[in-house]
Amino acid sequence: MRPSERQNYILNLLSIYYKEWTIKELAEGFQVSELTIRRDLDELARSGDVIRTLGGCITAGEKSVGTIFNHEFEMNLDLKAAIGKEASRLVNPGDTILLGDGSTILQFAACLGEIGSLNIYTNNIAAIQQLKKYPSITLNILGGSYDYQHNMLLLKGSLTDRILETLKFDSIFIGVDSIDLKGRCLAKEEEVARTNQIILRRGMRKILLADHTKLERPANVIYGQLNDFDLWITTEGIDDTQMKLFKNQTKVVIVPPRHLFSDFNLLNGVTCQRGDSRKMLIPS
Repeated sequence: MRPSERQNYILNLLSIYYKEWTIKELAEGFQVSELTIRRDLDELARSGDVIRTLGGCITAGEKSVGTIFNHEFEMNLDLKAAIGKEASRLVNPGDTILLGDGSTILQFAACLGEIGSLNIYTNNIAAIQQLKKYPSITLNILGGSYDYQHNMLLLKGSLTDRILETLKFDSIFIGVDSIDLKGRCLAKEEEVARTNQIILRRGMRKILLADHTKLERPANVIYGQLNDFDLWITTEGIDDTQMKLFKNQTKVVIVPPRHLFSDFNLLNGVTCQRGDSRKMLIPS
């Protein structure tokens, strides 16, 4: 593989997965030496496409999107990527859909660029950063308040809620902070929970995107139950007895983890132009 092809794939990874990539991760993923990756990153840094860090790099475009929730975006990326890819199979050209809050929603957004014409509404700031790259998508940003205190990557509040009450969607895709053993869906904040309740009323089809690690995580505001959703896309890791109880409430699709370099072979015959994010390869 030529250095230019590998460097373009590095840009794709930075675009799709919100995290700092280390030299060791990239070297192991591409099966090249760390020295080779250092040279790639140095060249990308000189062209202004990446920002070099002590042990790796971040995309230059993410410097302004820093958040105390970066750790949440980096957690379980292989699980979130698998859920996002599976969810994208439910979207058809011409659909009007809503993307709610959550780091899994970001990975879902990264899979929507090649579906065709879509009408997307969202209050998820991180998803907006991803979706704005795709010319086939009409992107509608839901107004609301930005939480400066917690630096959360979403818009929320009464303005968001009033706008949502006037809209209707073919499908809504939202996440969750926690699912308890009774199948109740919880958020950490009352405002987020209230917005999610409105979202559930506005979608003809309602899909929950949440990996198995969300089970019994800390959160205390109930916004719904699994039986409020038409489908829950999750990952392996919930015991059979508990999963049987969940499946009595809604349809469940369980997907295996998705290796972050699983689409490496798709670079063959694909031309990605550095500096043109609209031509970035999106995993299939």
